[in-house]
Amino acid sequence: MRARKVAGVATLIAGAMVLAACGGGSSSTDADGYGSTTSTSKSDMSALVAAAKKEGSLTFYGVSAEDKVEQWVAPFEKKYGIKVKIYRGTASEVQQRFSQESQAGRNSADIVNTSVPDDVVSDLKQGWVAKYTPQSAAQFPSDLVTEKVAYPMYADVAAIAWNTDKVSPAMAAKIRSEGYQALLDPSVKGPVGIVSPAAGGMQLAENMAIVKDSALGWNFFKKLKDSGGAVFDTSVSFVANQLTTGEYPIGIGVPDAVVAPAIAKGAPLEFAFPPDTPASLQRFFVSAHAPHPAAARLFLEWGTGLAAQTSLAKISDGMSARKDWKDTRAIHAKSWYQDPSNGIDTSWETNSSADQQQEFTQEWLDKVGQ
Repeated sequence: MRARKVAGVATLIAGAMVLAACGGGSSSTDADGYGSTTSTSKSDMSALVAAAKKEGSLTFYGVSAEDKVEQWVAPFEKKYGIKVKIYRGTASEVQQRFSQESQAGRNSADIVNTSVPDDVVSDLKQGWVAKYTPQSAAQFPSDLVTEKVAYPMYADVAAIAWNTDKVSPAMAAKIRSEGYQALLDPSVKGPVGIVSPAAGGMQLAENMAIVKDSALGWNFFKKLKDSGGAVFDTSVSFVANQLTTGEYPIGIGVPDAVVAPAIAKGAPLEFAFPPDTPASLQRFFVSAHAPHPAAARLFLEWGTGLAAQTSLAKISDGMSARKDWKDTRAIHAKSWYQDPSNGIDTSWETNSSADQQQEFTQEWLDKVGQ
């Protein structure tokens, strides 16, 4: 696998009712001509800001948690007086709605956030993605910018998490040094919780990585199941309930961005990153037919800036891909926290097609269980 280190860690994270909630269909006449703008120089930023303020709002389609996006965009709204309307759905829901509206010529989305690079590729081929390059473009590793149009927001990173009331310091040290292999040790007390790849994103990436590892493979999951391990549909409820209470003292398929907030609330948890750490990127791009083209471009400029990326990393507990990002998240200050030793690996996103990922998930469910 090809790994990319994260900066700081090292350099790398239809219905009428819904339409009404997001402001209806396309309404911009693009009087200022920003619909075809591919970049903005520093000297032209004031004109972009003025045009964006005139538009007054933008609509953000995304898969990231709505409360986190609201918190993240609040400084943008305050600084520019531009209201950000949010439509939140699953990756498939966002893609379906965006594609249907684009095909019908009733565009509501100005900014689109997705965790599926194949959707970006498909949308770009259809002419639905604006080829806009923000001023901060050079601060991102080029292989993490999908098709040179979709920029990283943050990364969800795979982790092995455990309950410190149930796992001894010696076993915790073993997990940190050996990764997944440590979970097969006979001294592990209690069953291991496994988050299904059907959860998508990072969970899919982690399970694929385990199966591809010749030292682990399908037999790894068989052994975990034979020792009482159980499959969970989502990491959020698993961490909040079974892992935190100690019913399942150890969990895999758990993103750092899910465990960290639980720790901040007092949960007796710690986590470690496995070698060649799988990760899933949240990315965002400007719609080619954005009703508010200037506001959309200004948002991408703002959202790829260092201040906004640092803020989002803290809010999401994910990692930024900016080369100059410094990790100031609360979790990074914990004495036990260690950065991914070999960086994070997002190559699975482009090395496997959507069909292959679906086939793997079905095979996993057939072999490991629902």
